[in-house]
Amino acid sequence: MGRIQAWDSPARVAFSQDSGEEGEGRGTRLDMRFEAPATQLVRGPRRRIGAPVPARNHRIMWAAVILRAWRSRRSPAPAFNRRVAMVVRALFIAALLFTAITFAAGLAHALSLPNKIHLSADDYLTVQQIYRGWALLGIAMVGALLCAIALGVATRGSGLAFGLTLLAALCIAASLLVFFVFTYPANQATVNWTRLTADWQRLRASWEYSHAAGAGLDLLALIALAVAVTTYRLPGPTSG
Repeated sequence: MGRIQAWDSPARVAFSQDSGEEGEGRGTRLDMRFEAPATQLVRGPRRRIGAPVPARNHRIMWAAVILRAWRSRRSPAPAFNRRVAMVVRALFIAALLFTAITFAAGLAHALSLPNKIHLSADDYLTVQQIYRGWALLGIAMVGALLCAIALGVATRGSGLAFGLTLLAALCIAASLLVFFVFTYPANQATVNWTRLTADWQRLRASWEYSHAAGAGLDLLALIALAVAVTTYRLPGPTSG
């Protein structure tokens, strides 16, 4: 811990600056210590006990009292840090929730893949109708990506937590990319699997395996966010 002192004479007001050790997460503390010998409080010849003190010396004594009170106080965390803490916690909760919903949908596709990949054309069309309305899950995918990006901004400079949130954002973005490159074209070509084309088996393989790949990416994003929650530390209170 380094200490820098400077004296302002003749009142001898000491300014000392303590800088916290690296890695402790503490801010810089500024101490001000007032030291005024009794002989400096009243100038001129020696005065008798009870003699009035000049107004200038009254100001010096009041400054000493204020500086001592300021030095001994313990200041709580600033209101700004409390607001940041609430926002970061809300972002973590939202990101975990959206990512979990997205992963659950992808996991359902992945688990049904072995039983669907070899179905006949008519049976496959029938089974695909159970996914009507699942397009609304795109809201969860976009929400997960936006929350992960916001967390990356909020946790920048925090080391491992920042890296994990960045990894989660990249995984979710990659999952969206896989969807729009492989899954969405298959939906468009078959009009959301209400009719089949000549190459429907290729489209089926693209649709099924792209969902499985997206589920794997979403799982990695979910794990990264879960670990980031446990490693991220908000700024603690500062001491004065």
